[in-house]
Amino acid sequence: MNILRNTAIIFSSKMVLCILNFAKSVLINRILGPFGKGQFALITLIPKLLTTLGNLGIGVSNVYYTGR
Repeated sequence: MNILRNTAIIFSSKMVLCILNFAKSVLINRILGPFGKGQFALITLIPKLLTTLGNLGIGVSNVYYTGR
């Protein structure tokens, strides 16, 4: 019974996140238009890229060495 409950919780949370992401995309597209959407993507991409490069693979190596 616990597995069924956990599965239902995860599925419903994934569906809510999917709906919220869709609504966010619609709002961004309607408000900013194609040119503004590209700028928004660039503005959000740069911090994500810097964060990924700044981690230096520590999370991946942590999983690898923990499993080893």
